[in-house]
Amino acid sequence: MARVEGRWLWGYFLANAAGGAASLLVPLYAYHLGGTATDVGALASTASFAGILGSVIWGRAADRVRRRRVFVVMGFWGFSFFYLFLPFIHRVAELFWLNALATFLWMSQATVATLLVLESYPKADWEAGLGRFNRYAGLGWMVGLGMGAFWTGVLSRALGEGEALQSLGVITSLLGLGAGLLGYFTVPEPKIPRPRRTFIGTMVAVGNFLVERFRYAPARIYYRLGPLQIVRIMQGKTKIGPDLTLYFYGALLAATGFSVFFVPLPLYLRAVLGVPNGLVFALYILHNGMNAFSYGWAQRLIPRIGHR
Repeated sequence: MARVEGRWLWGYFLANAAGGAASLLVPLYAYHLGGTATDVGALASTASFAGILGSVIWGRAADRVRRRRVFVVMGFWGFSFFYLFLPFIHRVAELFWLNALATFLWMSQATVATLLVLESYPKADWEAGLGRFNRYAGLGWMVGLGMGAFWTGVLSRALGEGEALQSLGVITSLLGLGAGLLGYFTVPEPKIPRPRRTFIGTMVAVGNFLVERFRYAPARIYYRLGPLQIVRIMQGKTKIGPDLTLYFYGALLAATGFSVFFVPLPLYLRAVLGVPNGLVFALYILHNGMNAFSYGWAQRLIPRIGHR
């Protein structure tokens, strides 16, 4: 199988280890600060909105500059920067800002992750490449959960619950820092020729772009959000076609059901059932372990039974 050097996958392994630890760290720390199920749900909703906004902004930026490394490093180090401040967060309201900003920057690397895989493998091996990437990411997530289970389980007894969770935030920050360093030295750039522009030419192009955007922005907003356009989207009459639109509807329903169950689950385990933090992390290892090992299974089944 032809492929380019995949050392950059280890950066994503480290980053997902940080993300796995942070995935339960935020709701458990919110509970430690006196947060309720409503607070945890609002935290997840705010982070999701920040992630959607980040996907749109970073995706467009990546298309324009045709670079990958800068977005990977920005995502990993941005995540690292904000979680370094977790020990100084003492109110749930402050946790909203930290979680939203960290998620917004985290999405800068997520927007180019799939592109990195597609640019690293020939078209015939894309599915295998995506499966390999998902295995690294999934195993990294499991390692982060295991680290969280050990860290909060051991330190909670010695230092207390709050100090264990705060120190885990620092550990996730250091993992993000290491992931950013690996990304800086290993992430490849696409071999795409870039047009040469003079300074004056660039300024003229930017000026024209801003003027045209300002002039036609109201019409574009109306077109995108008008009643007829919304009806067309609901009918599947989009650029991607009805089949892929239907798939997105299914993914939306699945993600909604997943969130309804799993977002409040850590708080339910901790507050209602009295499960300690370390065991909450351990239970999620089982769940994510199935995800991590199912990628290879799905990769073998797709050639036999197809994508559907």
